[in-house]
Formats: sequence, C-alpha cells, structure tokens
Amino acid sequence: MAEAQAGYSLAFARNVVSAKMGPYAAALPPIYVRFSGHYVALGGPGRGVDRLCGDWGDLSLMLGQFPDYESVAGFWW
Repeated sequence: MAEAQAGYSLAFARNVVSAKMGPYAAALPPIYVRFSGHYVALGGPGRGVDRLCGDWGDLSLMLGQFPDYESVAGFWW
C-alpha cells in the first residue's frame, strides 16, 4: 500500500482587520488539532515571514501542513 502524501493549505490575505482577525485566529488552533495539521508559515514581512524579493505591502500568508489531502479538505470545510 502506498504511503499517504502530506497535504497543504495555502492562503493569502490583504488589508487584515485586527478586530476581525483576532477571533478568527483564536478559533483555528483546535481545528488544526482536530485534523492533525500545523502551521509551516504564518504572517507577512516583518511578522514571521520573510520575502526573497519584491514588495509584499500588507500581504499575509498562511501555509499549513496536514497528513493527507482528506485532512486538508476536512480542515477547509
């Protein structure tokens, strides 16, 4: 039987409103735990993520790793 390949979730955001993002971010950790996921990268330039070149402005990203595609789909939906 073939080994399951890891699944990834990648999301980008601009103009994040802190008052809205706080409750959203607080709700995510138990969902990650439920689907055996973890953050690989989270934030933006100067906030936990470095860029190689170009201007990211206020862009943020979230890269999460999960054990397989089904876990990613469960997390997302």
